[in-house]
Amino acid sequence: MLVDVVRLRHGGEPHESAEVKRAPRKRGYLHLRPVTIQSTDTAPAERGYLAKLTLADDPLGVSVLPPLTDASVSKIKGRNIAISGIERVADANLPTAQPQTWWCRVI
Repeated sequence: MLVDVVRLRHGGEPHESAEVKRAPRKRGYLHLRPVTIQSTDTAPAERGYLAKLTLADDPLGVSVLPPLTDASVSKIKGRNIAISGIERVADANLPTAQPQTWWCRVI
């Protein structure tokens, strides 16, 4: 589905409401799909969801934002959807994992 997305966190910390209102929106196609993660040979596989925002209606397409792992829909109200998860980004050449929430407005 085509949505406008605003990231509600920066560096894992929530934005102030004034910052959220000024934040740029990213438009793309929202894909939320189940994934199975095998962490070790002895640990059981974990199930979760991956949220991805792409330029085209293709889940394998170019990402507009870093995808969210362990994603879940935390709120639905009208045409608005909040999706929370873990965003993995490169910071000074070191990958980091931090909480992120997307506020999505269905177009």
